[in-house]
Amino acid sequence: MKSTILVAASALAIATSSAALAQSNTSTVTQSGSDNVVDIDQSAGSDNTSTVTTDPGAQFNDIAVVQAGTNGTSTVTTGGVGNSAIDPNTVDVFQGGDGAESVVTQQGGDRLSIVVDQVGDSYSEVLQDTSNSEVEVHQSGDLNESFVTQTTSSSSVGDNDDMVDSGVVQIGTNNRSGIVQSAGLRKRATVTQLGDDNQSDVAQSGSGRPTTVTITQAASGNISNVVQNVGPPSGTSANVTVTQTSDDNIATVTQTGPSDTFITQNGPDGGSNITVTQGAGTSTIT
Repeated sequence: MKSTILVAASALAIATSSAALAQSNTSTVTQSGSDNVVDIDQSAGSDNTSTVTTDPGAQFNDIAVVQAGTNGTSTVTTGGVGNSAIDPNTVDVFQGGDGAESVVTQQGGDRLSIVVDQVGDSYSEVLQDTSNSEVEVHQSGDLNESFVTQTTSSSSVGDNDDMVDSGVVQIGTNNRSGIVQSAGLRKRATVTQLGDDNQSDVAQSGSGRPTTVTITQAASGNISNVVQNVGPPSGTSANVTVTQTSDDNIATVTQTGPSDTFITQNGPDGGSNITVTQGAGTSTIT
């Protein structure tokens, strides 16, 4: 159960952030200890700023930030340990309106979760240096952008239980993604970009359990680029699936070690340009 004292601290954060509803709001929260709740509501006004920092050793904390005006800036720095897959340390950021910026850093610990939702003129940056953890970024409209870096074992960009609307989802306009996953075992990255100028870039490295990359760019500028330098155990393989349903295409995949690659770039539009380099395994191109 979350501490009622810390819930009261959450209410204070809301009051601070809402002091001038029609103007710019500023909220700064610093917490130590465990079982904390931070709930920041900046749903009115513009040029809102929210900064949340928790103790790296904290456990079972919930952080939620809502910014609905233009030019919202959210910075969350946290760490610690979640008890299980159903009780992790969680960070949820929602930003609606132009000029949104979100930066989330989780370092140290285990079973942490980050969800960033941005509606309009987006930008997001996530650094997760934790094990058994998960990142979701949803961006709808305008210039988009997202960068995700995960640096420990058994972490994923995307929800294993929700293969639809999972991972980095960018719907409309300029797009771009990123995603670097390095060190440790078992990585999974899912990127879906639906429409407009696209691009992607995924690089994964590590050894042990299989790693997977799934990219779907359903039309417009496309371009993908995936590099996996992984060593899955004997009898398994690293998997890359790229589906670009036309327009300008280009997919470059480089895998070292046992791997399977599946590429579908369907259509005449701007033509294909497919390069696959694998140390071992199979590739299927249609």
